[in-house]
Amino acid sequence: MKIKRLISAVIPVIVIMNAYSAGSSKKTLSLVEYRQTFTQEDISRQNAKSLPDFLTKIGICSLSLGAYGQGTAVIIRGMQSPSICIVLDGVILNSTFDGEFDYYSINIASVEKLEIVRGGFTESVGAGTSSTATIYITTKKNADGFHFSGDVFAKTYFSSKAPLDAAGLSIAAHGLIDKSTSYHVYGRGILAENAFRYKTENKWYTNEDTEVKDGNLGFTVSHKIKNGHSWFITDNFYAKNMNPGSGSNYTQKNYDNSISITYSIPQFMDALNWDTTWSWISNHKIDDQGNEDENPNTDLNTFTLTTTAEMLNSDIFHQGFGLSLAASTLNSTHTGGRYFLPAGTFKSTTEFFLNDTFSLSAPIALMFSGLNLDFAPKLGLKAATDYIDVIIAGYRMVRFPTIDELYQRNYGNKSLQPEEGIGGELSVNMHDVIFPCTFTVFADYYTNKISWEATSSDSTVKPRNLEKVLCTGFTLTFQKQFTEWLLIRGTGDYTYAQKRDCTDSSEKNKRIAMLPDFTASLGTVITTKIVNVTADFSFTGSRYIDSKNTKLLDPYILFNAGAELTALKIFKPYIRVDNIFNKSYEIFYGSPAPNTSLTIGTKAEW
Repeated sequence: MKIKRLISAVIPVIVIMNAYSAGSSKKTLSLVEYRQTFTQEDISRQNAKSLPDFLTKIGICSLSLGAYGQGTAVIIRGMQSPSICIVLDGVILNSTFDGEFDYYSINIASVEKLEIVRGGFTESVGAGTSSTATIYITTKKNADGFHFSGDVFAKTYFSSKAPLDAAGLSIAAHGLIDKSTSYHVYGRGILAENAFRYKTENKWYTNEDTEVKDGNLGFTVSHKIKNGHSWFITDNFYAKNMNPGSGSNYTQKNYDNSISITYSIPQFMDALNWDTTWSWISNHKIDDQGNEDENPNTDLNTFTLTTTAEMLNSDIFHQGFGLSLAASTLNSTHTGGRYFLPAGTFKSTTEFFLNDTFSLSAPIALMFSGLNLDFAPKLGLKAATDYIDVIIAGYRMVRFPTIDELYQRNYGNKSLQPEEGIGGELSVNMHDVIFPCTFTVFADYYTNKISWEATSSDSTVKPRNLEKVLCTGFTLTFQKQFTEWLLIRGTGDYTYAQKRDCTDSSEKNKRIAMLPDFTASLGTVITTKIVNVTADFSFTGSRYIDSKNTKLLDPYILFNAGAELTALKIFKPYIRVDNIFNKSYEIFYGSPAPNTSLTIGTKAEW
């Protein structure tokens, strides 16, 4: 349902859109969609040191180039960035340059809640219209008293050349400035050598890979006003220096900063919950080769103004509105020019309560980016009972090409068309039963799907439109608290991603390269007054390494276990062993992956 395409090769990118205002006391829409939710307690129990680390443990496929800090591709329903939106406290963090996001830039210790929405169109009135999934991250905001926490750790891959592979420190504190104002501050730093042993052809080798230094500094100030209004200011700075290794003489440097200011009115004129957010995201990347005249760099600034409003709850329907206006400025040697990009989204979500059992949700979004204009609707029906919820939904998917895809020097494709598609899903959520679980089947059919692949003429990797792509499959998630001390959680994902029609006939009906057919995880947490014990495994299925499906990478299983002493009042020492049994496997073709590692650390809380 294309309204208008004014120019097919302009500077269109992902629309920046606010998800919701975290920390506000407003009532929200009862969404007709399934959200997988994790709390800080879930993250803390795993002693995860990064967002990719935690996502892997809960069954989200994360393909990494190596050890800590290197490029990570998070895959949901067969797709990755920029089709997956990352929303932090209401602000999308995907780069308007290439749609990518460095998952290591999130300070995992500052996360209060993490929500994963699978599907082509999320229903929150302020959410961006991603074409695959959205990950919502809410950081800690309000505080009722002083609290300090810290975490120091060291990690080894048992390499004689680098016995201490990684070390890190994180600290955080929150408290009250006065009875109406609270603060939260945090800092984190990690140094990783990424030198690990691996085994191939029955011989052991040491991979002297990259050196990564990265860290965060951030704060949030929240203030409640007597009339019920509130505001908060959040700033997060992230810096990363990475030497790619292998004899390289240059360093990749990233300096990112995001600041947002939100004003929340929980009852505007006794009719609306109304929030307004101003944000500025700055991304600066440099490939430092020691010569200022030859250092490729990207300097990107994105400014957004977002306002969302929801009608107060009624017995018949909910109504929400969202309006976002964004402007991005880019100066990049990758594209060889300067660009200015305006973008925006108007979104409306209406939910009707047909009776005590059935509800109907109808979100729509009108989007523009550069000179492109498009429209995305969704229709969802939910039947809710005491023991089971059933959701059926259909949606349209839209993603505009990024600046990088269009204009990257020597590799861009100015003839790229916007990515479009339709999809549907059926979810069955069984709760208050012996074994609570959610089962979802889905089918997404893309037209003009954008993919970086080699051309048949000269094998140069460029972005191009795959005429038709079918992604279908299922997801099963379950969680059961058997006793006060035993929790078992698991996830299984099967995705079949096939090119249905291609310019290159030799690729027709072939699977998309580097997308696992099946991923799964199973984890258990044993909690006592003395110790917490965790054990989990993750399975990644076979992947084709090329677009013509000539070779498959073998599947692999990673098994991890850890224990944390909780009996002490302030200090909580812990130990974790990752990849206990697997000595030889490949995440990417020709790139050996790390084997067993040991992490020892301690937390402090008061």
